[in-house]
Amino acid sequence: MAPRYEEMTGMSDADLISAYDDTARNTVVGLEWYRFELWRREARRQTKAVIWLTVVITVLTAANVGLAAAVLAKT
Repeated sequence: MAPRYEEMTGMSDADLISAYDDTARNTVVGLEWYRFELWRREARRQTKAVIWLTVVITVLTAANVGLAAAVLAKT
């Protein structure tokens, strides 16, 4: 039997993969839940990385604009 959603979201990736493998031995129905959960977790990690990179690029762009303004102000 598949775990409840709350239990599944609390599982580590390794436990989720293990549960997937155990279920795959006995059935074909319901495996998409595990695959979707793993996909969702990976998408969340990628989203956090993209947000972090966006912040870094924004800060560097602002610094570049500030430096360019300082250089232009001196001339």
